[in-house]
Amino acid sequence: MAESPQHVIRTADLPVSPWRNGRGKTREILAADGRRLSLALVDQPGEFSSFAGYTRVQTVIEGDLLLLEIDGREHALEQYRPFTYDGGAATSAVLPTGPVVALNAFAGPGTEVFVLILELSKKRPLPLVDDQYGMLLSGHGRLSADGADDELAELDVVVGSNSSDTAVSGRGFFAVVTFQDA
Repeated sequence: MAESPQHVIRTADLPVSPWRNGRGKTREILAADGRRLSLALVDQPGEFSSFAGYTRVQTVIEGDLLLLEIDGREHALEQYRPFTYDGGAATSAVLPTGPVVALNAFAGPGTEVFVLILELSKKRPLPLVDDQYGMLLSGHGRLSADGADDELAELDVVVGSNSSDTAVSGRGFFAVVTFQDA
């Protein structure tokens, strides 16, 4: 396999590790400076790991439905619909339609995080800047950065940069995660 440019994280190459509480599996994409980005395989009902002090944005990217009980209230998370909640809240999951994969974005104190799901265009490249990460959720994508082009596989992550013309085009759905200081 050819080496990926510095702007691409090949999620398929990341190790799979257990959740903090051992009830699921995750691929950690980013963990630094109060910012965390990961993919979680939720394949059994039960409690989620606590991330006290963090805001959590969870987006189902594979599977149909994830039911969360957060501090005693039920919330239905459908595919490609980001949901924001307190990462330290008592949270448990039910899987009415089977296992799901969720994109998790966490922001610690002094940081905010936003997740937006967009449809890619072949004619209008989507620029990504510092503190932005983009994940190809489905379809076909192409990264243009530093004068070079690279094909994206599903679930690959593009790291934005103000120092280059980092942009993604193609056909499919794309998650843009933006971290910013509060």
